[in-house]
Amino acid sequence: MKSKGFIFFMLPLISCGEGGEYCTEIGCMDGLQINFTPALTTAGTYVFTATLDGVTESCQYTIPFVEENGEYGSCDGENLWLTISGTALDESEHSIPEMYIPSSPTDVSIAITRDGVEIVNQNFQPEYEEFAPNGKECGPICYSAGLTIDLME
Repeated sequence: MKSKGFIFFMLPLISCGEGGEYCTEIGCMDGLQINFTPALTTAGTYVFTATLDGVTESCQYTIPFVEENGEYGSCDGENLWLTISGTALDESEHSIPEMYIPSSPTDVSIAITRDGVEIVNQNFQPEYEEFAPNGKECGPICYSAGLTIDLME
């Protein structure tokens, strides 16, 4: 008869308050994910501008992607992230499917230009969902939302 092996995973536990409750240390992050449907694939230079509760940041990327100094594009701040796909594939497979805002702004304006021509200009008031991976008593508590921008590329 063969014995069965078991693998045990231990999550770090911390005491959470005087009641003897124990909490994991699972983290989370506030954020707004904006999906582009379909993903941006047309060749050109894109400028993404996001105004988040009155603060504006922008990023510039060119499709097909060209790596310069270890980067495929650039942003002028830290509150606007773009997902790029296909960098190891043929240029015809390069795309930008989404952007991520690592905060929870209540008033969002997104503008996108390609080669200087505006292709998107939309305003949103996202509705965030609360997420507490360790329970509200232990924290952290994060807020996230998702939106879709329909494109006519």
